[in-house]
Amino acid sequence: MLAYPSMKDSGVWWIGPIPQGWALSKLKYVSEFAPKVSSVFNKDSPVGYVPMDCVRNGYMIPREALFSEMETGLVRFQEGDIVMAKVTPCFENGNIAIGSGLSQRIAFGSSELFVFRSSTIDQRYLFYYLQTQGFKQMCAATMTGTAGLKRVSAYFVRNAPIPVPTTSDQQRISSYLDDCCARIDTAIAEAKASIGEYKLLRQSVITQAVTKGLSPNAPMKHSGVEWIGEIPENWEVRKVKHYYNFQTGFTPDTRRQDYYDDMNGIDWVNISDLSEDRIIENTKAKISSKYLKDYFPKIIPNGSLLYSFKLSVGQVAFAGKDIYSNEAIASFLPSNRYNLNFLYYSSFMIIKNANENIYGAKLLNQDLIKNAFIVFPPVLEQQQIADYLDRTCSDINAMITEKQTTISDLESYKKSLIYEVVTGKRRVA
Repeated sequence: MLAYPSMKDSGVWWIGPIPQGWALSKLKYVSEFAPKVSSVFNKDSPVGYVPMDCVRNGYMIPREALFSEMETGLVRFQEGDIVMAKVTPCFENGNIAIGSGLSQRIAFGSSELFVFRSSTIDQRYLFYYLQTQGFKQMCAATMTGTAGLKRVSAYFVRNAPIPVPTTSDQQRISSYLDDCCARIDTAIAEAKASIGEYKLLRQSVITQAVTKGLSPNAPMKHSGVEWIGEIPENWEVRKVKHYYNFQTGFTPDTRRQDYYDDMNGIDWVNISDLSEDRIIENTKAKISSKYLKDYFPKIIPNGSLLYSFKLSVGQVAFAGKDIYSNEAIASFLPSNRYNLNFLYYSSFMIIKNANENIYGAKLLNQDLIKNAFIVFPPVLEQQQIADYLDRTCSDINAMITEKQTTISDLESYKKSLIYEVVTGKRRVA
């Protein structure tokens, strides 16, 4: 790795040493904030429109709208300006981009965006510096506001220190990082595409197994349900209520602090718990023994299948012990009459059934669950299918995990590379 001949202390802990010959300045001296955009519009003029959800990590997806449709209070920027989210969680997610593809080369954007226009420094160099982890950590530390709507201090950003390389170094750094980051981003995109393909493969394998079985030569019959199609002759299609018993959970009055006890309380499953593990033994939120004494809610038996039917519909996991849940979770209870592991893989049918029968359904309810169609093989065959899917999905999941690790490694390397180059720890030719 190339290095500069000599380094000096920048005096800023998160920047560290910088090369001799580089200066240290403040952002307000090298960039305009909320720069002016000089254009005259009539009400029917098309302009760029960039709400927060159109600013991504490194790029934007601009829309077009009429000037008359623009609300007051929006920020204006032009082609080539840098926009960066200043509100949580968009700032932490790295929502920063350079304006491009804007109608009339001008855009109106969310008031929750900082706008930077370089005055004495290379714009691409500034773009990369604003992504360094130390700068972002310091920005995050200055956030104020209510939970869920905290903002980075504009005063801090304006006065934040920035290394200023020589003009030739700035240009070399920008070109080098443009090339390296483009290749890293391509590799990340390819890994994400692979994950998508693996997930489609996993769903295809599951759908085939739970609706057609494992024997390719089994005699078939029509299920009587259009979207299910043919099933093996000795299988049945029944509504959930004909086979499965389930109960829903509860949510204590949120005004009663004595009903919650996150330090020493009793495990209480929320939807966010279902997204992390297949077997739930510990939960983020807890309820107090006081609530149990007051209301005597039903406990969910160990081994039950937990199924979210509101908001994040279709998240599933097993109870790893006797446990409680909130009202957005239906718990299918263990029984010798059926195999809950088979239902785990078949659970997508409940959502599919609702989508086929109720247009625009955003939430399920108990009646929709009870009346959803489920394919029901003999119990022994259920076990065989569940075992097969455990093995096959485990292999696919391992490949997904490998790709996720690759993405994490590439993202970490990109952050490290940007920091090392824009602060002079690594010299580029």
